[in-house]
Amino acid sequence: MIETVWGVKWPVPSAIEMVLIILVVLLVLAFLILFRYNHYLQKKKMHAEQLFLFKTKQLGLSNYQIKILNGLANMLKLKDSINILQNPDLFELSLGSFLPFLREQEELQESLHQISIDIIKTYEKLYHGKSVKKTLDRLTDLETDILLCFFTEENDVFIGRVIGNKDKMLSVKLFRNPGEYRDFAGKPIRVYLWRKGDAEYTFDTAIATVENKLIGIPLPDVFTRGEEERHPYIDTIISCIITELKAEEEAGLGEAVQINGTIYKMNEFEAIVRVAEKLDYEKSYSLQFELSEFKINITSKVISDRTITEESVSYYTFRLLEMSDPARNILTKYIQERL
Repeated sequence: MIETVWGVKWPVPSAIEMVLIILVVLLVLAFLILFRYNHYLQKKKMHAEQLFLFKTKQLGLSNYQIKILNGLANMLKLKDSINILQNPDLFELSLGSFLPFLREQEELQESLHQISIDIIKTYEKLYHGKSVKKTLDRLTDLETDILLCFFTEENDVFIGRVIGNKDKMLSVKLFRNPGEYRDFAGKPIRVYLWRKGDAEYTFDTAIATVENKLIGIPLPDVFTRGEEERHPYIDTIISCIITELKAEEEAGLGEAVQINGTIYKMNEFEAIVRVAEKLDYEKSYSLQFELSEFKINITSKVISDRTITEESVSYYTFRLLEMSDPARNILTKYIQERL
């Protein structure tokens, strides 16, 4: 026994009791450390999920497309889903097992078609989100490294990446087991693709060649351009000069009339301009303004107008047709920073 200064006697613990006390203290400390570490991991996971959601929303993905992307990331068992946002190889790796997985879940064929289309849109928004594409005049102008999907007469769906476009023939790498399409040569298909900044396209053709994971798809002259991608306007107050572009034979007969205006709203493809003068739908115009100390000159055409009689002003919507690559890059960056 140990006698204290207050006269209270404490029992002296045995060696076994000391060991048990130390073990209890260590267990309490270990519990506290594990609790704090688990709290740190949960907090880190929450921040990662918030960052993932913020990034995907910033790229313009819908809630349904974010859900699909999460499913692809889970299929790969990624510790951090954000890794798939910068790595198209991870995205493509997951597709080989994702569609068969959905079929095992007995998804309706219509759902598989819609999911495939959303997968293509998600891919384009993630990895080609900063590119601005002109409207296709012919399919031979289609760029490579984009995804497409095609539907067979049996309503099966396949997704692939365009790796070549030559001599009116697309070379497409499919993300499915080659045994599923080994006998597809000559098979009629309907192809669907979606281009960021442009629109969706569909066309009917037949598979020409099948070699391992590559198939050859002939490009027809006839295709359908579907729903255009919506581009939100940003509000602006940018002074501009509008100049009529005259025909070559009229060049040199005098200076063209310049009209002062104000760009009221704009996106990457259109600009709404406030002017006091009347403009002609049949004519092309040069739209000149300055962004980030860079002078921009864009060939444009009027596609709609709205006049406010009380103010004696008109609001013309211009379709932005032609501009230099540096001008397009500056314009795109300016708009994306303000969305």
